[in-house]
Amino acid sequence: MSFATTSLSSSLSLSAANDVKNRFVKGACQEGLANALNDPTPQLESLYRRWSMGGAGVIISGTTWVIRGDEIPRGDLVLDQLSDVVAFRRLAKAGQVNNSHCWLQLSHFSSRLDPSFNELDASEVMVIIQSFVEAAQRAENAGFSGVQIAAHHGHFLGDSLNAATNQRDDMWGGDSGRRASLLFAIIAEIRKAVRADFLVSLTLDTSALESDDGEPAQQLISLLDQKLDTLQLIGELPKNSLIEGFSSAALVGSGEALNCEPDQHSRENAPFKLISFDWRYALLPNLVERWLATSQLEWPKSWPRDEASSASTNAKLSHWYQDQMYLLSMGEKSVPVAGALSLRLRVALVRWRSERSQRRLFSHH
Repeated sequence: MSFATTSLSSSLSLSAANDVKNRFVKGACQEGLANALNDPTPQLESLYRRWSMGGAGVIISGTTWVIRGDEIPRGDLVLDQLSDVVAFRRLAKAGQVNNSHCWLQLSHFSSRLDPSFNELDASEVMVIIQSFVEAAQRAENAGFSGVQIAAHHGHFLGDSLNAATNQRDDMWGGDSGRRASLLFAIIAEIRKAVRADFLVSLTLDTSALESDDGEPAQQLISLLDQKLDTLQLIGELPKNSLIEGFSSAALVGSGEALNCEPDQHSRENAPFKLISFDWRYALLPNLVERWLATSQLEWPKSWPRDEASSASTNAKLSHWYQDQMYLLSMGEKSVPVAGALSLRLRVALVRWRSERSQRRLFSHH
């Protein structure tokens, strides 16, 4: 499955008042640049501004948690009643300087990190629903043009859809239809609470579109198509029978999962209307600008992809990409060929120079 090459530079209407200027999405990846209070920083603003100036049609934040807790990873964003609204407004503005859309990806911790999920009573489930709704309202008030709800593997809502992790026997668990009730309740309540032109998106494992008997979950597909502006499918490429029911919601394909380059798309079998790359923007912040100028794009040779090493675990790769994004946030160039140690040294040098500059500035005052 692929995209039409000529369509990648064209705009896409997602609602009566919202057009995306091109088909490129900077997908969610954890930047690790929030401060100790889990609020946006000037460095994060700089990074989003750089992505917007690089031409992305949509910029999606790293996972933004709707409830804070001790398990929140260092450097992640949290949007709740304690958040710095002004800092989030600056971030939204930075991500839209070049007519890009900027959405916050919202999530709650996975039930695998919180074994009590299956024992939550009805009022506690309602608190979770309300936390998503309030976060979406805060995102709207801060100036973001939409939210993306994370419901794929490893996220709370993804686990609530999975029979292996959702063992409830009430309205929130059981067969595939009841397991989707929590997700539908959150989407429906968000829709009621925000403006009609505020965009609501979702990430979902492809397997979630199948019912327990392996057939397409037609009710789920129909409801998602009615309620969502975009749907990004994670994992294996979907069978045509799973996606032919989508006519309103724009499907977002992952460039990495499709194993495709922007200049290698054809018009055949093109169900996806948007293409998402995530970590690649850590190496090429102007990815879209370069492609639009030449209709071709050569990915840089990079250490994680081209050097087999026992150090290339997901966690260490995540830190490697976060170091690259830190360099971008400081106005530096990424260093795709750098190994983990040399990149760490480069980051330390840039940080030392920044701190020295700050000390000199304060000493003059």
